[in-house]
Amino acid sequence: MFEFAVRTTMGRFDLATAEGRVGAIRAVAPIIAGIRDQGLRPEYSRTVAGWLGVGVEQVTAEVARAGRAGRDQREHVLAHRPEADDRDRGVDGGVDAGAAGGVDAASAFTLAQPDLRHPAIRRERQLLVSLLQYPGSHDPELVAELDAEMFSPGAHRHVFEAMLAAGGWEAARAQSAKAWVAAVAEQAGEVAQGLVAELSVAELPERPDPMTGQPTRRYLDSLDLGVHEAALQRRIDDAISALQRSDGSDPEAARQIAVRLTELQRRLSALKTRMA
Repeated sequence: MFEFAVRTTMGRFDLATAEGRVGAIRAVAPIIAGIRDQGLRPEYSRTVAGWLGVGVEQVTAEVARAGRAGRDQREHVLAHRPEADDRDRGVDGGVDAGAAGGVDAASAFTLAQPDLRHPAIRRERQLLVSLLQYPGSHDPELVAELDAEMFSPGAHRHVFEAMLAAGGWEAARAQSAKAWVAAVAEQAGEVAQGLVAELSVAELPERPDPMTGQPTRRYLDSLDLGVHEAALQRRIDDAISALQRSDGSDPEAARQIAVRLTELQRRLSALKTRMA
């Protein structure tokens, strides 16, 4: 029953992506945390980690978090158990309160917002700021190597795709800064126009070149290469996870994954040489 419940839950996620694996871990963690025999939880955590192709520490940490959340929720329910008349009126999270938050909850998933606590996400934001404000200052060769898949799914990737749809870097260099931002905002649509406006005036955490008043080429190159490096590392992690999930039933598929992994590692090594 445990395996059926976990595999059914995991089946809702794309385990070939980092986002899918993280989502699966978070969805499965409450199932493991709900096992009455605490001595079995570590073993089940190791089993699930193998199915997902992730480190057991990652699963264990999420199970512990799910356990704490479950205890907190039970304590809250016991401490704030509503009276019958309050439940009828939808007080304390009843039907009326849930309905009121339905639209906001749905719209929150329309475009995933970036978590700027993560260094790689902050680097993505800085790159988007510089591409909006100083597109002509970037190395054309490095910018040409960027693609939307290098950005985190959600708002950042959407803005980068809007830049490409607005004509890309040649179009950016051929028009005024105001016209370029307007073109990107138009392509971004209502869901991201506010973010485009924010990025178009945001300051970069780098002192500008005193001669030009613009970011230094070294700093801009570090953004271009840094985002590229993070994307390659994510793809390497995906390939390693796929190999770990391989059960040996399809040797040819495993061989192809290993070949792709080797090529990704070669590209990452070459990129780091350029960054040195």
